[in-house]
Amino acid sequence: MGHAGSRSALDRSASDGADAANGVQVGTVDGAAGPRVCHVTTAHPADDSRVFWRECAGLASRGFRVMLIARADADGFRRGVRIVALPTYRRRIVRMTVGVAKAFRLALRARADIYHVHDPELVPVVVALRLLGKKVVYDAHEWLSKQVDAKPYLRPRTRVAAHALTRAVEWTANTFANRVITVNEACAVIYRPDKVRIVANFPDHHGQFEAPIAAPTARFVYVGGISRARGIVQQVAAMAELGRTDTARLTLMGSFEDAALQQEVVASPGWAHVDYLGPVPHTEVAGHLAGAVAGLATLLPTPNHLISSPVKVFEYMACGLPVILSDFPAWRQMLAGVDGAIFVDPSDPAAIAAAMRSLLHDPERAARMGAAGRLAIDERFNWTTQLDALVATYDELGVRPG
Repeated sequence: MGHAGSRSALDRSASDGADAANGVQVGTVDGAAGPRVCHVTTAHPADDSRVFWRECAGLASRGFRVMLIARADADGFRRGVRIVALPTYRRRIVRMTVGVAKAFRLALRARADIYHVHDPELVPVVVALRLLGKKVVYDAHEWLSKQVDAKPYLRPRTRVAAHALTRAVEWTANTFANRVITVNEACAVIYRPDKVRIVANFPDHHGQFEAPIAAPTARFVYVGGISRARGIVQQVAAMAELGRTDTARLTLMGSFEDAALQQEVVASPGWAHVDYLGPVPHTEVAGHLAGAVAGLATLLPTPNHLISSPVKVFEYMACGLPVILSDFPAWRQMLAGVDGAIFVDPSDPAAIAAAMRSLLHDPERAARMGAAGRLAIDERFNWTTQLDALVATYDELGVRPG
């Protein structure tokens, strides 16, 4: 949920120093020994939690020479990753045409041993790279056609057409990419079993999401995109309900889906109990989570949410927080055996408030749940296991360090 920031946010001094010392030119994956990997995204910023912090920085730590072509204010070098900046286009149609063409040109200049492509709009790049004989991994962050099915603003005929288009995108990626990576088994079912691999959105439990020790406060947290479908209206209404009996705050981190929704939520009674921080850089999120009572992940039951595995859930757990989350069968199965969550009806503010109140009034239980979640991260839901899976996927294609 972080965003590309200023030149300093991409470590201007590290970039300049590394360039001078190594004679590296932006636009190529050069430097020390190791296979050359080029990640390409037009939709995600250079500070994206999955793309940069987990995949790119993780691969660099394993001996790969990594370039990331992504939206940023300037080229840079960070955590062993060369960042090549793409503009942030105001209009999506420009990003999906001019931006994609620019990303493709930069990718070709990288002369990488393997290309790791994100975003549905870049599927034509997948096709072009494969036709040029390149090795390509496509990263399907979610089930695209199910996401389209959940868009409330689409008219029936438009939804049918959009569904057909997104299924065509999925089919093309399935056909042309050497491998398809996705985040869980549910999202993997539409891809060929011989091609698809799971690289889940688990946190770096000894890195970015190891929260500092902090005194408990009467505060709940939500991190990520803020939209109607992600339950923001019900969350803020739950704060109004909780405020009838208790004094507590909700720390809200992320960007609103649109200005109209933000105005609606700000005008509601529960907003008086909310501290809105806006988008928070990835490196600062754990500090804001520290000491909270619990994290919220009360997404509404859209087709995509029902089979998702939100990274925010694991980030809360990595910071030792209990999680209040939607009562979806897949989510119960995901956390089976982990006594770190309270499942609620996400459409019911009173149910969300009741879960908040139960943890607020029983700090010992909250501490036990937080410890159980943290243990699950250490043993099961950690990025080390997923980085192993990503490296193994590259290895299958003959791209390996050393």
